Order: sequence, then structure tokens, then C-alpha cells
Amino acid sequence: MRDNSCASNIYLNYFSNLRNGIYSTNSPNLTFECNEFQNSEQAIYTTNGANSTPGTLEMPAGNKFIGTCTESSDFYSTTKLKYSYNMFNLDAPSCVSSNVLLFTTGNINTCESHQGGGDGGTTVTDLSEQIFETEILLAEITDGGNTEQTLENVEESDPSEALKLRNNLLQQSPNLSD
Repeated sequence: MRDNSCASNIYLNYFSNLRNGIYSTNSPNLTFECNEFQNSEQAIYTTNGANSTPGTLEMPAGNKFIGTCTESSDFYSTTKLKYSYNMFNLDAPSCVSSNVLLFTTGNINTCESHQGGGDGGTTVTDLSEQIFETEILLAEITDGGNTEQTLENVEESDPSEALKLRNNLLQQSPNLSD
């Protein structure tokens, strides 16, 4: 991932049996939280300025590192960074490069989904209600709110009413049905 300016968050993912779960370079605003890494050679590999504090003492990173350390490390960085994790997390990084400074905290990151729900986000039910309300509004403005009457007027008009029909349709435009 290359990103020199935008804030990015790799959040709530599952990485398994990879050489590098997350590989970032030149990404000063990148954060990685609540991910699970299983049996990867290096779960996280960062170079040149990835976020210097993944997680904080108030809100630890919440990542899980599962598997044994091999010749590589769970977390490798070419620059100094502080990594905060919950002291009771049995899946904390066990092998880190010398630039990764580990800090423990008693606080817990619950790693809730960012897809809506408990944090005030939009839910599927909310979206369904919005769609329903929009469809009602659209029906009220399409064909002046009465499509059947508009179609009947068009079908039953005679040539002497053409100008009146035309003007009526132009008033309703662009909200006419096919």
C-alpha cells in the first residue's frame, strides 16, 4: 500500500498463510487495528513512516497474532514505532523487530464493526426505510402523482385537445413516466 497523504485504516480483516499480511511503505497515516494474522511469515511489515503509534494506551490496536514465530517476526518496521496492546491479549505479537516498541495497557479495543449498528451508523433497516420513503416521494411527483390519470388523458385525447395536453405534460416534465 502506498499512500503519502490520506488517512487509511486497515480494520477488522483476517490474513492467513501469507508472506506479509500487511506490507506498507511511505504511508505515514496508515493505521491497522483489529486484524487477525494467522500463520503468516510476517504479519505486518512497514517501511518509511507508517503510523508511529498503532494503538494507544487508551485504545490498544486490537490485532491478533496467531502462530509461532519463525525466522521472521510478527511485526517488522524499518522506523521506530510504538505498538500498544491489551496486557491480557494472549494473541499479542511475540516476535517484533527492534524498531517496534511494545506497550501494554489494561484497556480493551472491542473491535466493533464499522458497518453500522451500535455506533450510530446506518443499518440495512435504515436504508430500507430511506428507499421506501424515496419511492413514495417519487410516486407523488411522477405524472403529477397520478400516473393512471395522465396515461388516460394521453390515450383518450383527440386532436383538438393536443395543445392543452402538450402544455399539461410540459408542466409535469421532467417528472413523467414512460
